[in-house]
Amino acid sequence: MRENPGIDLVHDHLEVVGPAVLSAMGDAAPPTLQTLHWDLTKHADFYSTFDGGGRIGFAAVSQSQLDRAPAMLREQTVGVVPLAVPPPPAMSVERGDHALVLARITRDKGQDIAARVCLRADVPLVLAGPVAGIGDPAELERRLADGDTALAAHPDVRYYLEDVVPLVDGTRVVWVGGVAGTEKEQVLQSARVLLAPNRWAEPGATGVVEALVRGVPVIGTPLGVLPSLIQHGVTGYVAETEEELAGYVGQVGSIDPFACRAAASAWSPAAMAEKYLQLYERMIEKGAR
Repeated sequence: MRENPGIDLVHDHLEVVGPAVLSAMGDAAPPTLQTLHWDLTKHADFYSTFDGGGRIGFAAVSQSQLDRAPAMLREQTVGVVPLAVPPPPAMSVERGDHALVLARITRDKGQDIAARVCLRADVPLVLAGPVAGIGDPAELERRLADGDTALAAHPDVRYYLEDVVPLVDGTRVVWVGGVAGTEKEQVLQSARVLLAPNRWAEPGATGVVEALVRGVPVIGTPLGVLPSLIQHGVTGYVAETEEELAGYVGQVGSIDPFACRAAASAWSPAAMAEKYLQLYERMIEKGAR
């Protein structure tokens, strides 16, 4: 409550719930900053009409996300704070030959595109990420074999079975399931390139930043935040067609890992914290007025 002098500001991450509840408190609510983590078409009606009355402001995670936001929301956004990732653990990992897609398997992430691109470029591909929240390939196979109809109807499972499985041969294209910890570091740090052949305008793309921090170049499509994260010809390549993407896969050897790491310094946790502190001060000042 506002009567509690210990609450100077609320930093909210609860999509519609946070601003709706806090705005209902009126002047009793402390100043609030909500970070917009998602595709803003998800709650377009709410964000195109919501009025925080100057007490609730918003932070976008990329300029491209803000550019696509409803006008009402743009007017109440006080800044853009790119997502950050922690520095990688100290490990000795040799660079390998495989390309990597590190993302949940869903049509928006374009794993089928990545597979066709790598088959065309004659480069092995590792797909790492869960399907419908299931990270163990054996579990997914067992549940489908046991007749889990709800799982079989999930759109990500249908996409995987219909569009990805026909391209997975266990040698040139491999799905290793979900990865974390040391396993994730091994497969990421040893990748020759991270592929992000997105079909959607992703707002944040922490996976891209994770790769660049580790000196791994990135090739992606020119949607959402990707063109602002990938410096074409310096830290990777941006292309629209599968033919172009495949051609760039063969050129990643010319990308300097040090250039990737240097570019990623802009997305350090310290840089993100400093930007948020500035926005906190701005929202507190607005609340006092």
